[in-house]
Amino acid sequence: NYRLIICNSQLGKKHAVAYFKVPEEKIRVIYNGVDQSQFHPGLRTQYNKEIRKNLQIPEKAVVILFIARNFKRKGLHYLIQSLPLTRGEKEPLTVLVVGRGNPFPFRRIARQIGLSNQLVFMEETDNIFPYYGAGDIVVLPTSYDPFSNVCLEALACGITVITTKEN
Repeated sequence: NYRLIICNSQLGKKHAVAYFKVPEEKIRVIYNGVDQSQFHPGLRTQYNKEIRKNLQIPEKAVVILFIARNFKRKGLHYLIQSLPLTRGEKEPLTVLVVGRGNPFPFRRIARQIGLSNQLVFMEETDNIFPYYGAGDIVVLPTSYDPFSNVCLEALACGITVITTKEN
């Protein structure tokens, strides 16, 4: 019993048609937006040095930012397992993980590959802006995400994003 269904991605539309047999003409895709007065490149100037100092991240370190509410589904283990590929790089690397999830299995993976000192975990927060200010790259190797706001927010902040085709 509906007039119209709004989806935030083509993937959502595809699923509505395939799994719920909604006729395509009854679906509109309206992509998520980002408030550019909140998410902007100026966050780097505002927060970068403060966050790095508070978290004891070297000023010259490349900060890979991972923001998620489900570490497993969003692919944190893939990110951690890829870190050995960065060995030999000139700049130190820190993965700053912000969100909701159990950090212990991921700390174990990092410890097994000898890179536990490169991970910093922060709990989920409503004030995410300082972390975008500290990030150099956002990596979201998600296994399923119809349309990640994290990627949009990062791009609005001028941060390079690396993600999967499943996003």
